[in-house]
Amino acid sequence: MTALSGCAVYFIRGKKRCINTISRIYAFCWILLSIAGIIFTFLTFDAVYCETDKYIMKEPSVIIGFDSAILYEKKGLLEVEKQRYKFVHPKSFTPLDSIGAIVIYGDFDNGETTDDGVAILPLDDSFDKEKH
Repeated sequence: MTALSGCAVYFIRGKKRCINTISRIYAFCWILLSIAGIIFTFLTFDAVYCETDKYIMKEPSVIIGFDSAILYEKKGLLEVEKQRYKFVHPKSFTPLDSIGAIVIYGDFDNGETTDDGVAILPLDDSFDKEKH
């Protein structure tokens, strides 16, 4: 709403040339910010693979890089990243909080093609705490 009202200022004309110039610069800045916001939203959109009540698995928004899936934990309106799983295209998953693991059913890259299968992977990096 603010961006639209900022863009509307462009069409308001006053008697003083200085005020007209400032209002046009203000409106132009809002137009640029609106375009930048649309581009940023498009580039950072993460498609959802699958979801449970507590976790959500999304496809990362990367231009260059390995295919992976990102596990987020839902905390109210926030989504906190828990773990990244490389070379996975999940169809469904089951988190096992009691043992700190996740069972992922989906397609797994084997280098040339993808294989359909099931994998049991760590839920997060908490199993590595003793190593550091």
